[in-house]
Amino acid sequence: MIRGLPKRWNTIAAKCLADNVQGRYSSADELLGDLGRIGRWSRTRAAALFLMMLVGVASLFAWRTYHSPIMLTRGAWERWCDSITWIRPLEQMIAREPAQWQEDRQTLAVAADIRICCLPFDKSPDLERSYRQNEGSDPERIRRALLRCGMAVAEDREAALSVSSAGRVLPHIEDFFLNSSATDYWPRLRRVRQDREALFSAGCSACASSSIS
Repeated sequence: MIRGLPKRWNTIAAKCLADNVQGRYSSADELLGDLGRIGRWSRTRAAALFLMMLVGVASLFAWRTYHSPIMLTRGAWERWCDSITWIRPLEQMIAREPAQWQEDRQTLAVAADIRICCLPFDKSPDLERSYRQNEGSDPERIRRALLRCGMAVAEDREAALSVSSAGRVLPHIEDFFLNSSATDYWPRLRRVRQDREALFSAGCSACASSSIS
């Protein structure tokens, strides 16, 4: 495993890096016991090898963490699909008229959250294509089309991670548009309220918990 080391050192290193948890050292005392039995090695060399093994374990853990699948729950996916039908038009509005979203910190923060919420479209071509094919339809039809992309999104780590990130900013967006007077300030956003009401009438789970004034 490590060139130039005696076999017994490689045995210790291999045990530290074993894929199977049962094959690794159960405690630091057990590892130190094996290290102590190799008496002719100096403390410096033993410490250096121990550090190398720690780095190897940390690297292996980081690699597995990065490549492990992201668990996208059905509830999180459905909630995103419910909300994105009225949030995606806001992103397009921001692109057309960015100045009105730069008036104060609150609108800037909401614009940033809207962008985060729409990131799954950048990560999943299937999701973007499905939305484009149904754009302009009623919100419930768009929602059903997006829901059918669930499997493809769940299998794409970056897309699934972006949906999870969107779930953290959705409450802020909903609070701003549904529990404040934002739509009274901007009459052009009334279509957004109408879309939201259509989803509410359809009984979508994400809408059922929100009040619409």
